[in-house]
Parts: sequence; C-alpha cells; structure tokens
Amino acid sequence: MNKLDSFIEKVINEVQNVCSALLMIMLAIVFASVFARYLFNSPIIWSEEITLMLLIWFGFFSISNELYFENHMSLTIAYNKFSPKKKKIISVSNAILFIIFFSLMAVNIVRISLVISTTKMPVSGIPKVLLYLPVLISAILMVIYSVALLYKKIHQDYSIENSEPDFSIEKEI
Repeated sequence: MNKLDSFIEKVINEVQNVCSALLMIMLAIVFASVFARYLFNSPIIWSEEITLMLLIWFGFFSISNELYFENHMSLTIAYNKFSPKKKKIISVSNAILFIIFFSLMAVNIVRISLVISTTKMPVSGIPKVLLYLPVLISAILMVIYSVALLYKKIHQDYSIENSEPDFSIEKEI
C-alpha cells in the first residue's frame, strides 16, 4: 500500500508542477498580448488560441488530480446512512465504474484524435490533436487513480464511523 501511495504521490506532484508551469505560461502570454495591444497597438494574434489550448491542458490535469483526493461532488448525506457493508459495495462499485468510464473516455479520445489528426488550428497552425491530448492523458491518469482508489476501497475499514460535515454557522460575539 505504501509503494502505491508513494507512486501516486509522485505522479500527482509532477502533474501539479505541470499545472503550475501551464498557469505561468498562460499568464505570461496574456500579459504580453495585453502589453503589445496597448503599447504597440499590435496584438499577438496567436495568443488567445494558445492560451485556450493551455487552459484545456490545465483544466483536465487539475480535474484528474482531484479525482484521487475524491474532491468531486457526491451524495454523502445518503451514503453516511448506509451500513458498513453497503458503503463498501457502493465505494468499490463506484471505483469500478470510474475505471470503465475513464477507459472508454481514453479509447474514444484516441478515435477522435485519429479523425482530426491532419487538421490544424486556424491562426497558430498547431495541430488540433493537441487540444485532445490532455483529455487522453488525464483519462489515463484517472484510470490509474481509480485503480489505486479501488485498491484502497477494497482494503478500507468501513466500520469506523465517518464524521459528517459540520454545516453549522457559529458567530463570535
């Protein structure tokens, strides 16, 4: 279990580093474009296209990391009322469905990429397949994370009470 956690942690750290770099590159491109537009009255024509492409990369990589930490929406109110056995069945089933869904997502993205492999973006001339590549990479990451979550869910002790979130609002006087 520790080797799996260590491997996943390394992958997540690398993906976070990539996301940080993408964010900095996007910021630099937008800053340069605004600077060129207002100072030289000559915008960088490819800046919007590249920034949008990098935003897609950033978004999908961020989403894949959040899957492993289970920071997605879920119906915990109903889930917390189930018995430990039902919680385990639901959690394991959920992880299996994630594996199936993200595997199908990867396969279909490959199919789409093959269809558009020869087309290019209109302004920059960069191949359009680069718009779909982050979806494929994040789908593969999500399959890996889902397999790790499945392993964790199978070995998790569901008899321990999970504390429900506290939605109360306290005011200091």
